Amino acid sequence: AEPQLIISVCGPHRAGALKDISAVIAAQGSSIASSKKVVIKDRFVCLIEVWCPTEEKAASLTKIGEAVSQSDSISSPA
Repeated sequence: AEPQLIISVCGPHRAGALKDISAVIAAQGSSIASSKKVVIKDRFVCLIEVWCPTEEKAASLTKIGEAVSQSDSISSPA
């Protein structure tokens, strides 16, 4: 199956950021098809192609992404 979402992430570079993003994606039952990360000084940008098993999971990841973009932080769900 082809990836259903392309997620873009940008922000201050810190250790563990992509691990946290991956954990959120995996917690939704989804998986990363591919990714590309670029770091320039203390900033990073990442494009992530995500495969979701259902449209509901894709919608859930979209809502999480919207919440994260408003809070400017990423953490794994409890």
